Amino acid sequence: MQSYTHSKSRLFLLELVLAIFIFAVSASICAQVFTKAYTVSRDAKSLSQAVRLAENAAAMIDASVKEGSDPFFYLLREYPESEETDGVFTAWFDKDMAGCGKPDAVYSLEISCSEEETGLQKADITIQRLSDTVTVHQLNKLYHIPNTP
Repeated sequence: MQSYTHSKSRLFLLELVLAIFIFAVSASICAQVFTKAYTVSRDAKSLSQAVRLAENAAAMIDASVKEGSDPFFYLLREYPESEETDGVFTAWFDKDMAGCGKPDAVYSLEISCSEEETGLQKADITIQRLSDTVTVHQLNKLYHIPNTP
């Protein structure tokens, strides 16, 4: 009779260990799924903000070009901690895509303007994540340069 009770307790312990193992594997899979979902959500948010930022920069360049002023005129006013060197505009942004100084930056916005053979002005707008120099978004725009008297 005791051997029968002993085998029953073994079976119970085996079932308990098996149930704990299944729950542990399930919890591990769920943690990986939630981590991946968070990463995808974070990347989508940064891409959305980068697209908005690039389009705003393109609109500011367009307004400056239409007025016949320097292409970076409005950008330099909007982002006072930015810099322009050799026809390349650079501004820095924090994790929420708000303008900031270079030491606190997570993202950078770089715009280079050049004149095409057709007489159009080309602006290459690139937004990069500084930690791993991954290009988050890139936008290329062509602008007509109005004739000035």
